[in-house]
Amino acid sequence: MTLNRFIVCYSLILFLIFQIHNHYLEIRCVNSNLIFKSYIFFYFFSLIFFILIYLKTKKKSQLSIVFFIGSAIKLIIFFLIFRPTLLQESFIDKFGISVFLVPYSFSAGFIIYCLNRLLVKSS
Repeated sequence: MTLNRFIVCYSLILFLIFQIHNHYLEIRCVNSNLIFKSYIFFYFFSLIFFILIYLKTKKKSQLSIVFFIGSAIKLIIFFLIFRPTLLQESFIDKFGISVFLVPYSFSAGFIIYCLNRLLVKSS
């Protein structure tokens, strides 16, 4: 998978997931600004993360390290930024969890899929 193809596919699919998720949570009267910020955060971090992985495909032994370090950094920064907002009521409800879980699980899954394609193609 090329870098341009990744950006186009990832952007379109994440936008569609955002629209569906935002529509579902607007029905439940959840803060849509938080949802938007969460998706933007995961979008840009995943793009930077995939570019790093894409540039390291020649050194296959380092890909797993880059993937795990990138995922850990993404999680730590997300919770440092969004934790105060999510814990305003001193507990996180299922909608607050979905603000994190939906974009993170899609981003991680799509990067793993693309990484797999890169490794198979380069073999």
